[in-house]
Amino acid sequence: MSFIGNAPAAIPTSFQAVQADSFNGNGSTTNFTLSRQITNLYDIEVLVDNVQQSPYDGSYSVNGTTITFSSAPGSGTNNIYIVYRDHPITSIAPKGQEIELFSSGGGTFTITPASSATDRTLTLPDSAGTVDTLQRAGNVLQVVKGTVPTAYDTFSSATPAASSLYVDITPSSASSKIYITASFHVDTVGANNGWAVLFRDSTSLLTGTAYSNFYVNAITIRLLVGGSILYLDSPNSTSSLRYRVYGATSGSSMQLRHDLQTPQIIAMEIAA
Repeated sequence: MSFIGNAPAAIPTSFQAVQADSFNGNGSTTNFTLSRQITNLYDIEVLVDNVQQSPYDGSYSVNGTTITFSSAPGSGTNNIYIVYRDHPITSIAPKGQEIELFSSGGGTFTITPASSATDRTLTLPDSAGTVDTLQRAGNVLQVVKGTVPTAYDTFSSATPAASSLYVDITPSSASSKIYITASFHVDTVGANNGWAVLFRDSTSLLTGTAYSNFYVNAITIRLLVGGSILYLDSPNSTSSLRYRVYGATSGSSMQLRHDLQTPQIIAMEIAA
């Protein structure tokens, strides 16, 4: 017989079986472990010796995967029977409380609110995939771009002095690494040597016998060259840190030029 409209849905030929647990009472045990997480008393039906127990009179209570009877059921084989009315996917809690998500395998994922009074928003990406915000080793936890100077810095001493090229970052974990990249232009002004050194706050990050992170040697003529610093630091801190490029010269003058090409300094926190 013909009909108007969409084709009706196919009639299912098989159905999921009712899920249940059974236990043997012994007259003394009151706690039994369920095969599923339970959010409230009304997610299950409880029968003891074929008598249904009321969820309203305190006969039993549930907490996660544990059901606790107010008095121990009598002895018997499979005389305690638990029928799951519906398998909850999500338990929605009032504001300020935890939210629990349950998987078919029995595991629990708990979202715990922040301890502060500030509201937080968790926004999921509008695409399929797995969200990974765990601090796995090698993960980039944050990226911070530093200041962008518009002029230039001049140096006239072999003692490194601070430039205007720096970046501030606050690590989220004391075990994190901080990866610094900096690019700039060095102008020797004349036949001068010049070098650049990376500092964390007031501490030079030079290692061993090296006295510069970048070095240029102008023996007879003025040089204008591009320079860069790449450095992986282990600050062991969760305080705000400032990484700054310092400059020095063994001659009369050296400049870090910021007017020829935009300089960059970037700090990345890497999970250890």
